[in-house]
Amino acid sequence: MFISFDDLTNILLIITVTLFIIQLVYLLFVYNIHFLNRNKVSDETITPPLSVIIVARNSIEDIRSNLKAILEQDYPDFEVIVVYEQGEKMLEVELTRLQHDYNNLYHTFIPESAKYISHKKLGQTIGIKASKNDIIVLTESNAYPTSNQWLRKIASNFSPETDFVIGYSNYEKRKGWQNRKIIFDRLQESMRFLGLAIDKMPYTASGYNLAYRKEVFYKNNGFNKFLKFKRGEDDLFVNQHANAGNCKVELCAESVIRINHPSNKIDWEQEKLSTYITKKYYKGAGKYISGFDTTSKFLFFISAVGTAVFSFLSFNWILFSIALGTLLLHFIIQVTVFLNVCSKLSERRYILTLPLFNLYQPLLNIDFIIKKKLTNKKDFLRR
Repeated sequence: MFISFDDLTNILLIITVTLFIIQLVYLLFVYNIHFLNRNKVSDETITPPLSVIIVARNSIEDIRSNLKAILEQDYPDFEVIVVYEQGEKMLEVELTRLQHDYNNLYHTFIPESAKYISHKKLGQTIGIKASKNDIIVLTESNAYPTSNQWLRKIASNFSPETDFVIGYSNYEKRKGWQNRKIIFDRLQESMRFLGLAIDKMPYTASGYNLAYRKEVFYKNNGFNKFLKFKRGEDDLFVNQHANAGNCKVELCAESVIRINHPSNKIDWEQEKLSTYITKKYYKGAGKYISGFDTTSKFLFFISAVGTAVFSFLSFNWILFSIALGTLLLHFIIQVTVFLNVCSKLSERRYILTLPLFNLYQPLLNIDFIIKKKLTNKKDFLRR
């Protein structure tokens, strides 16, 4: 029994409307960062002592260009601990020089004998154990805060019930397609996990802008559960230990961390692949909600365009108008949401390019899924 042309068009329309409703729910209740003020209960008079931990590896130029923005934060009581690999003499000399100007800067090293554990996790563990304060703030040597209020904004979220505060980070804005692509990719992913965290479903975070209590680290034996991975010191740690009651989100332009633009495409791809490798170990519904977003968005565009084409060919102008109307309405709502978010974060704005990136994003994800399958998993184990 064959499906008639009209029946196929009607089926596509039903699919289109269903996926449109799903996308509407995503835009309003997952990508809901613009509702943040409704959830915001932080107190900027809260200024507990903080310990900023940075693990630096072959990054003397990053330290020279980025560390001062952290050391010169407008905050009453904080220390900065840089952990580097033993033997990096130039970095040691640079940090010693900076100590003359900044008495809250400390540095230590990862022993050369440490060969059977991720140096990133070991470096953070060394830094946490060397720290004198209860609240740990994590970032990277290749990143910098966009204002001197970053630590104030992060700290303002801590209350007796708060163990985690997660913030927004993205690449610095430059000209060119590659920069627009990687910023959009990170923006969309951040909107998902930050929006879900606001909705009391935290499932991941970025180590470029993350804070938690030292007590949580010790109580859960640090990174013992995922020592075999290169990554996991940020996303897996949050995934395993953050929950609806102990996690808050800090999201304003003054709390944004900017990441140095990757020196080449391979570095960016390697970081993306590392994330894909560890995603399979996430627990909770967050990863499924996030993953289904890209799929449903792609299917929505395919079904809406298919409905428009078939209804046009059959001269069914009512269905044709409905199909185009859902596409237009989706575009308007998405642009409104993105503009609100980008305005709050002083982020690059995506308006006319949104449909293009919406179609490109699923293809990019498929590409990385294939690369993950073809990649030797040992390349992403401890180093």
